[in-house]
Amino acid sequence: MSTFVIRMAEVSDLAAIQKLLPRLADFPAPRRLTTEDVWRYDGVAVAEWASGERPQTWVRVATDTAQEVVAVAVGSMIEDSFTGQPAVHLEVVVIDERVDGHGLGSRLIAEIESDGRQRGAAVMSLNVMTANHRARSLYERLGFEEEMIRASKPLD
Repeated sequence: MSTFVIRMAEVSDLAAIQKLLPRLADFPAPRRLTTEDVWRYDGVAVAEWASGERPQTWVRVATDTAQEVVAVAVGSMIEDSFTGQPAVHLEVVVIDERVDGHGLGSRLIAEIESDGRQRGAAVMSLNVMTANHRARSLYERLGFEEEMIRASKPLD
């Protein structure tokens, strides 16, 4: 079994992080969206983090024994939309398919949660597509409770 290291990302990791993002659409996308629509904004957010335009955002990566980035998680400090309390929002968790099943998603989420707690967050939130059953199952195991469903309808 490989050993993985989780660390804060560096700007030099940007290309490797962006290379992983299409895996965020590894489930059936809603009819009105392309697979790229599912992850494109996350690419913009990570690029803004790298350029310093998102000071409320941080990125953690997992690297393998060759120091290759194989997983990423992105957190941002926000205001909880229900209570107004400081919150950490889990923007992205994505794992290279070659290292699925090693617990990297859980480990990265725990790190983002710890980072958020240190920054004063009272709650952690995330968004997940309803068709992303694998992610929803992980989040449930980690204690997340689904609070709302967003619905959309094309107006063509």
